[in-house]
Amino acid sequence: MQKNLDSFLPILLENAHRHLNQLLTQALAAEGMQPDYWRVLFVLGDEKGRTMGDLAESLGMNPPKVSKLMDKMVSKGLVLRNADGQDSRRVLAYITDKGLTTLERMSSPVENFEAQLEAKLGATSHKQLQKILIKLQKDFSS
Repeated sequence: MQKNLDSFLPILLENAHRHLNQLLTQALAAEGMQPDYWRVLFVLGDEKGRTMGDLAESLGMNPPKVSKLMDKMVSKGLVLRNADGQDSRRVLAYITDKGLTTLERMSSPVENFEAQLEAKLGATSHKQLQKILIKLQKDFSS
């Protein structure tokens, strides 16, 4: 049995996530954006339409949260929804020109944030942590 809750891996991951998300929020505040907006724009940045389900899966979010987020982003003109030309029952999300411009503006703060993380961890530890977290994500998402 562990004696200290602070050494329990799920708590460490949760605390790190919360702290890093706060720092990323601050980095994006100058652009008036939230990390979730950046994540959506980043995924849609390839200009291929995505269903809400595909988008939710790519983002690791539940579909209702993605739907609410999309509503806000549609109202800001960053994304749009259109019926799929091949299956009118499906709705696809697309990035708009304004969304692409916003994504481009947000690239620098996000890249700077990532560079700061790498500098604090060191390049080797940064890469190792990425690999470990990717493995965890794959192992527990199936």
